[in-house]
Amino acid sequence: MIHRPDFKFREALLTRKETKYIVVHHVGVRGSFSAEDIHQMHLNRKCNPPMAGIAYHYYIRKNGEIYEGRPRWKKGAHVNDKIHHYNSVSVGICFEGDFNHDKMEDKQLEASILLLSVLSLAYGNAEICTHRYLDSRRDCPGKNFPFQELLNKVHAQKQRFIQLYGDPKDVDYNFLLKSLG
Repeated sequence: MIHRPDFKFREALLTRKETKYIVVHHVGVRGSFSAEDIHQMHLNRKCNPPMAGIAYHYYIRKNGEIYEGRPRWKKGAHVNDKIHHYNSVSVGICFEGDFNHDKMEDKQLEASILLLSVLSLAYGNAEICTHRYLDSRRDCPGKNFPFQELLNKVHAQKQRFIQLYGDPKDVDYNFLLKSLG
């Protein structure tokens, strides 16, 4: 189930017209952080221009709970993209935790497999990648992030969904995202 907090954004969010990437991040700080905590941190961040609020479209807690940040059809603010404009063509997913020091919890991994599988089907050819892939100055989502394991499990889950519901070319997989909420 996806929780949808009623975040109040500092300004109206721009609509994203296409999706080429699904980008995974980590908070990068040890400890417990709620989606509301992340929203407040981003609202309070000193930058120019100020952030409108939570930068990510989804936030996955260690206990496996998924929270919607920005609506997924809106432009994110999760990649520093003054040159490449990745936020205009990507969905950002942030994981609670610091994967330079910690290992991912099983429930968090299971939730991410489900979410990434459905997003990948809904957005067809979108590439699942790390923040580091788009910005080599970053180490996000950390050296302990199980990226290859996650990709393998997402691929297997996508195949199960295709067996159940049909080829992505013939099915609008957005219905699965709605059913998660």
